[in-house]
Amino acid sequence: MAAAPPNPTTFARQTFTANGNYTVPEGVTLLGIFCVGPGGAGGNSTSVNEEAYGGGGGAYSWTQIACTPGQVYAVVVAAGTDTSVKIGATTYCMAKAGTAGTLVARGTGGTAAASVGTLKYSGGDGNGSPGNKIGGGGGGGAGDQGNGTGGLTQQAGGTGGTATYISNPVATGGAGGSSANGSTGVSYGGGGGGAGSTSHTGGPGAPGICYITGFQMTPHMLREFIAG
Repeated sequence: MAAAPPNPTTFARQTFTANGNYTVPEGVTLLGIFCVGPGGAGGNSTSVNEEAYGGGGGAYSWTQIACTPGQVYAVVVAAGTDTSVKIGATTYCMAKAGTAGTLVARGTGGTAAASVGTLKYSGGDGNGSPGNKIGGGGGGGAGDQGNGTGGLTQQAGGTGGTATYISNPVATGGAGGSSANGSTGVSYGGGGGGAGSTSHTGGPGAPGICYITGFQMTPHMLREFIAG
């Protein structure tokens, strides 16, 4: 599909941080949709000298679609679930969630290949532990500038990868716990850090988010957009 024609009238952007519906306003004929998947949680530790892996970062997806006033799009934004915009069985934009880390495997970042949209980037993978009762860092969430990077492992605890995107802070993965709980991933889409040592908990992944912006175009501009 072609990029948006120049100079359409922009309507207010609607932000979703939880499940909801978007109803196309009167006069809107084009939607710009921006999704970030949630990060996966870091793994838990259950005994002495255990170090868990970090969670993966969420993917990023963006697209533009022609629309009709009054159409209702279902928006899904929830922990552990892909962030998506759809009508019925048709998905127009979707950013994959990162998966959780465990004691034996790193969380994987949500991938661009498994996401739906025109512009897509992958979240970074969580990392393993360097030992010494230190959990692995969570992966960074993806953004409009590129993929999230993988979590790191350092003596003081793993530091997650980062990626930047419009109007938001860097989506950083949580640090792994040093004989402690893992840190929470930074919004939006950062993976949680893995726990270190006995009976500690991995950090939660950061939530996902969805923005929908409506545009009003002349009939001629809309025909050009649809024709590609």
